[in-house]
Amino acid sequence: MNYAKKLEGKKVFFAPLELDDARKYMSWYNDFEMGFFLGTQDRVITEVEELEILKSNLKNGYNFVIVDKETKTPVGNCSLFKVDWVNRSCEMGMSIGNKSFWNKGLGTDAIELLLAFAFQIVNLNNVMLTVIEYNKRAIHIYEKAGFSLVGKRRELVSIAGSKYDLLVYDMLASEFKSTIITETIEKYKNTDKDLNKISLML
Repeated sequence: MNYAKKLEGKKVFFAPLELDDARKYMSWYNDFEMGFFLGTQDRVITEVEELEILKSNLKNGYNFVIVDKETKTPVGNCSLFKVDWVNRSCEMGMSIGNKSFWNKGLGTDAIELLLAFAFQIVNLNNVMLTVIEYNKRAIHIYEKAGFSLVGKRRELVSIAGSKYDLLVYDMLASEFKSTIITETIEKYKNTDKDLNKISLML
């Protein structure tokens, strides 16, 4: 499948969510290791159910397929949801479902791109996320991106006889330091200048 580029980062680009990807997502989210990190290890999702989930997602918030730039392979998805336009806030989620692409920096790049979209394209002010305390890889990515720990729901997650806290992180627009969108805009401006030069020569 050829994916249309909506936003482009260093290692990934975002494409619109496609219903044809339901089978792929179903295989990702039925994987026990993925479910363990997301806290959905108890769920069994059929392709039909995943298709309905995708249809619902398309009607709410902003949803993207994460595509590896080098191989053009869909590797995960991300979203902004529970968008509150009065208070300019939302929640976000991101997962790299294709485990062949774990530990390659794609998650870090996707987080930066999603935050840039939230803060600099749709002009939100506060983005929140939750993560289980044992998901150290995700916590490292979020803190590296600039998220701050603002709270926790104690012992909310139970698995194999143990209880774990659900951590709450957020970030403000004023705390987001990436220039990925402004760099893109400057590139477009320079392209326009080059086109103007050409038009003057004709």
